[in-house]
Amino acid sequence: MEKKYKNYFIIADVHLNKNNEIITKNFESLLEKLANYENSCLIIAGDFVDFWFENKKYDLAAEYPMLENLKKYTERIDIYLIKGNRDFLADKRFEKNSGIKILGDEIILEIANKKYFITHGDIFCVKDISYKIWRLFSRGILVKVLSNIIPQKIVLWLILKLRELSTLKNMRKNILNMSIVLSEIKRRCEQLKCDIVICGHNHNLREVFLDKKLKVIVLHRMRDWGTYYIHLDESCGNKYITTFFAN
Repeated sequence: MEKKYKNYFIIADVHLNKNNEIITKNFESLLEKLANYENSCLIIAGDFVDFWFENKKYDLAAEYPMLENLKKYTERIDIYLIKGNRDFLADKRFEKNSGIKILGDEIILEIANKKYFITHGDIFCVKDISYKIWRLFSRGILVKVLSNIIPQKIVLWLILKLRELSTLKNMRKNILNMSIVLSEIKRRCEQLKCDIVICGHNHNLREVFLDKKLKVIVLHRMRDWGTYYIHLDESCGNKYITTFFAN
């Protein structure tokens, strides 16, 4: 991110899909609120949509008709996406359809002498071996090659099955405690020399001090009742605000 802003807003796990109009309306209402701030941007920490797939022949834009409408907000507020486990395949077509700029898997912001490490959070789920294997495979060259061969109907069917498997896995996640591993966050932050980590993925808000200096904020996913977001303001020094939004 080359541009500097006065106000940085961060959310995670919107999970837009055409079957949930309430989530779409909530997100649009949030954009309407945040766009009123001077010189501001919104950073989405992964899983903005339920699933995105694109190649040279086709993409999933028809599954997300609301993206075209969201473009009007990008004229008032810059919106960025950090890739999550649902939208890691987002590329040029996603940017064209949504007006949202892709940052990659992670970003570091230095604001008021504080270093913020922002990522989706799935990289910290090191106990989930099956997911680690899937993450490595899904980002490999084989998937990119297959994406240019497999017909769109088959891709949509596979996505449906992946969603079903994801739902089942989320149900057993609480039993197996396959979640973000805080020691892995600490290890990564020691390498990057960060002060505060902001991520999502687990869908539940929590703030944890790993030591006297390092703090971890896991953001809630967007729900029918609203969501939480982080507000970083250059003028507020090294403070930040965790704010609840309800439509």
